[in-house]
Amino acid sequence: MQLTDTSKSERIMDTFHKMIHVAETYDNLPMKVSAFNKLARVTGLMQGQFPEAEGHLREAERLAMLCQDLPGLTELHMSYCAIRTISGDIEGALEHQRRAIQIGNETEATELRLFGMSHCAASLTYLTHFD
Repeated sequence: MQLTDTSKSERIMDTFHKMIHVAETYDNLPMKVSAFNKLARVTGLMQGQFPEAEGHLREAERLAMLCQDLPGLTELHMSYCAIRTISGDIEGALEHQRRAIQIGNETEATELRLFGMSHCAASLTYLTHFD
């Protein structure tokens, strides 16, 4: 079964919708942020529905800002990066990588900084295939 198989992406989407409902049940905003980030990736990368993916990311960002969820914001920028890359907006992708690194730098959160930097390095390495 391929990753682009409709039934598989629908099962994945159901999982993240359940994650949202569990997060609401336990009033866990960071969990909800993560679910919306993941929904955006599946919606954009697997289904090619970029406007819907952007909507999920806007909601993730709103919630992350509300609860100051820095790991969620970092994940958000990585999600934006993936969607920007697949849609051909390389400059936009790099800008989101820079923002993820900036979160780590400003907060002195080593894990977040390294997450952003390693993702940036991997993306740049991958892009050399197209150079």
